[in-house]
Amino acid sequence: MNKQGLWLGLFTHLDRICRPNEDKLLKLRGLGYDTLGKEYLLEVDEMELVRKVLHAGADEVGGNAGNAAFFLGHLGLECDLAAPSRFPALTTLFEGLPVYVWGIRRKLLATSAKPRDPEIVHWIVEVKPPLVEEAGRMIFTHDPMTREGWLDGGFFNNLRGGVLFLSGLHLVQRTDRLKEVADMVEDRRDKHDLKVYLEACEVSSGSQMKLAFELFTRRQLVDAVGMNEREAVLLGTRSQFPGPIVDVIRDFHDRRGMDVTVHSAKWACSTRPEGLRNVIDLVEAWAMNDLSLYKTMDSRPVWPDAGPAIPTRKLPELLRLTGLGDAFAITDAMRLLAPERFREALEKVVALPTKQVY
Repeated sequence: MNKQGLWLGLFTHLDRICRPNEDKLLKLRGLGYDTLGKEYLLEVDEMELVRKVLHAGADEVGGNAGNAAFFLGHLGLECDLAAPSRFPALTTLFEGLPVYVWGIRRKLLATSAKPRDPEIVHWIVEVKPPLVEEAGRMIFTHDPMTREGWLDGGFFNNLRGGVLFLSGLHLVQRTDRLKEVADMVEDRRDKHDLKVYLEACEVSSGSQMKLAFELFTRRQLVDAVGMNEREAVLLGTRSQFPGPIVDVIRDFHDRRGMDVTVHSAKWACSTRPEGLRNVIDLVEAWAMNDLSLYKTMDSRPVWPDAGPAIPTRKLPELLRLTGLGDAFAITDAMRLLAPERFREALEKVVALPTKQVY
């Protein structure tokens, strides 16, 4: 195992991708769901109403940790993943990827299916032009695994040196379970050279993310944090955003003593910007479903008016919407906390032959 291990937690599940027409979007709006970029945590009856409206599409890898591992796997980077439920429909999607899980011993996720484990599915509603000006998505979940905070004991018991990418805390509704995760992270940090990257996430109510963020930062368990511009409003001290972006991230850094990266659809900014352009370009190539396009990204125009932030590029077509934030976050985590793995990622993608479609 690489000295700078990449440990990805908390959750992995399936995403059921739905691309509704205008009529279905109007029906969702009638149910009170009309905000792109939001994740809605639903009760059983609410989820059933949403299911009746939507037409299901393909099942893909989901979960913040799962998305990050799927991305790293296609880069050819070995990583260790938390997967509390290893049902066959999920594990088969990792066939041929160097993504590992822990039980009695370490083994490939693709060979670790447990047929009796429950299937955990999130419904992802992707909306693209011309229905909207800019592509976006809504997420609908009724998920006992994340809500109750099922934990992969093998993963946490074997955590060792490297980087722990930690995301999904926003979905855990049990405060005692959040504290349990914090205790395990603190124990492993004390015993091993382990750095922690916390990726913030938002839901329709952000109280649980704020609670988790305060818990982990107060106990000084985080070395770097990533968030989008809406999460920065939720977790920061300023009501206006980005105005100006440099002041916002400096405020986080000065108060919390950790590196901060804020990313949006059109720009990204960090307390340590070195290499951030590479992170953006790599994730944009992933969004276009062709990692080899990383080598040609510098020929594409960027969005204007990014100010002191680094702009993203105007892409002709987004073939991926789900998991882009997670791909960005794990790449940013390597950039900030595991530079050897970051260099390895860039070397691998530069060496790719033209046109690698997944």
